[in-house]
Amino acid sequence: GLTIISQIRYVHYFADQLRLIKQGLPSSVGESSSPAFSLLRVKLNTIPHFDLDGGCDPFIQVNVKSEGAHEVVQVFKSAGKTLHIKPAAGSWSEDLQESGVRVAGDVQVVFYDADLIFAPKQMCSTWFHTLFVKAPPKDMCGTSKELSSSECQELNLPNSTWALTFTKPEVDGAAKDTKCAKFEAEFAVTFYLLEMAGEFGSLPAV
Repeated sequence: GLTIISQIRYVHYFADQLRLIKQGLPSSVGESSSPAFSLLRVKLNTIPHFDLDGGCDPFIQVNVKSEGAHEVVQVFKSAGKTLHIKPAAGSWSEDLQESGVRVAGDVQVVFYDADLIFAPKQMCSTWFHTLFVKAPPKDMCGTSKELSSSECQELNLPNSTWALTFTKPEVDGAAKDTKCAKFEAEFAVTFYLLEMAGEFGSLPAV
């Protein structure tokens, strides 16, 4: 059977895609024909325990599965010096450039822990598909919410931003930590995305 959480998610995506096809609704999952979103911010809810004091030095990498290149392509990686985050901080977030990073189709966000001596260690990751950002299937596909104007203002995000949240059992690498050695039971990752109306694919139309 399937053991990787994101693989299980894509089984549910496929079932939902069949439903969309039967209803005659947009259902293409190819990268170039998938709705484009700007990934504005990522957030860790509770701090993973990867350092001696129970904190970590987080940074991220964002990948998309490119049709043109026939491979997974990196579209963003945290730049600059990482900051050590202690558990008491409760959460950590990073804004992706000034206006976010354009993504479409299959998207992977990988969270790493930086180290002064050793190579960075992958903490957790998740795949999602932009076709299902606004209405994810019920099982293992996260929960989605369009933020209100007041919520967007409070979070300093553009109006109509969507928050896509995956709980611990829905995150690759975190789900297996049943004893909460590295990830608290309340651990979750949230992606803040703004739909690019009428745009498709991870590259702007030429």
